[in-house]
Amino acid sequence: MLSESLVLNLVTSIYDAAGDSRRWSAFLEEFTEAVGGVATLMFLYDVKDHDGDVAATVSLDPEDLGKHNEHSFQVDQGSVQGSPRIEARNVVRGEMLCSDEGLDGSESYNDFVRPMEAFHEFCGIMSDEQSVASIISSLTPKHAGPFGEEEIRLLHVLIPHLQRGFKFHQRIVALQRKADSAVEALDRLTIGFLLVDASGNILMMNRRAAMILEQNDGLAIRGETLQVPRTREANRLSGLIHQAMDAGSERGFGGMMTVPRPSGRRAFQILVSPIRRGVLPIEVTPGQPAVAIFALDPETQPEPDEQVLVHLFGLTPAEARLAAALVQGKNLKQSAADFCLSLNTIRSQLQRVFDKTGTTRQGELVSHLWNSLARLRNK
Repeated sequence: MLSESLVLNLVTSIYDAAGDSRRWSAFLEEFTEAVGGVATLMFLYDVKDHDGDVAATVSLDPEDLGKHNEHSFQVDQGSVQGSPRIEARNVVRGEMLCSDEGLDGSESYNDFVRPMEAFHEFCGIMSDEQSVASIISSLTPKHAGPFGEEEIRLLHVLIPHLQRGFKFHQRIVALQRKADSAVEALDRLTIGFLLVDASGNILMMNRRAAMILEQNDGLAIRGETLQVPRTREANRLSGLIHQAMDAGSERGFGGMMTVPRPSGRRAFQILVSPIRRGVLPIEVTPGQPAVAIFALDPETQPEPDEQVLVHLFGLTPAEARLAAALVQGKNLKQSAADFCLSLNTIRSQLQRVFDKTGTTRQGELVSHLWNSLARLRNK
């Protein structure tokens, strides 16, 4: 008889693993012990192409697992009897798919299973979508005999939970990928971006914000809290945060301010804006109110990428080099000297840059380039 506590423990482990993929190994260990196996693995199998990919394992040597990946999905297909048995919620013994005699002489068995002193196998089909099945499979030694009816019943009980657990896990992975993509996109911005709560605790920030805070020059981080040393600016920032927080999910506007820097360099420019609840990355506590702070450091803004200028405006490398130099504040004479070109050549290049960017004056050109995609980090 199946122990109720055993089943509950295994079901709990499944849902623990659904939320944290690192815990699948703990479930597999418990399951392997429960069925008296020597190893268990979960894998994806393409029935049509006889190809697969191992997703999680327990009690498998990495070298043996490499052999399994290399051979077992691709060889000895003539001995497999049971492709029609690969249907969702089916539980099958190895001998139902391949005879003991066929297995004993197979390349995959001798390369992978025999070194583990394992022979018998049983599998549970968790899902069968199009031609790809997700499968849990356990192995046991030849002397132990085939898996029995009790092990079959246990896997039948667990399969619906494994199906749900896999679906939950896939959703969590998809959300995490979206969050990672959003963070990567934020890291390409040339301005700092922070999410903070009502107390100014930083919930997340991009790479540029971290660089600003590392300077400890008017904006800093103490523990996990955004700090502004001067009382007047600190009170102003706190007020803007609460103003944006009060806006909640409605259209609101926190406000803007500047933060003077003890070093005497140009002040940081700050924009505080409300964030609509329900759109925060999954790392942030669900339902936790937060506001966005955009921080611009006018002293360290990256110059336009010359390669991006080439692709964005159709400039030649020489024209892109000149455009970037002008954005850096150099004049035509300085550029001519730096590039070892005559002033007339530089002026000709500038006219072509004007034509390609739709501008007519240097000031207009610089403004146009500063506000173009060329200032985004492209890696």
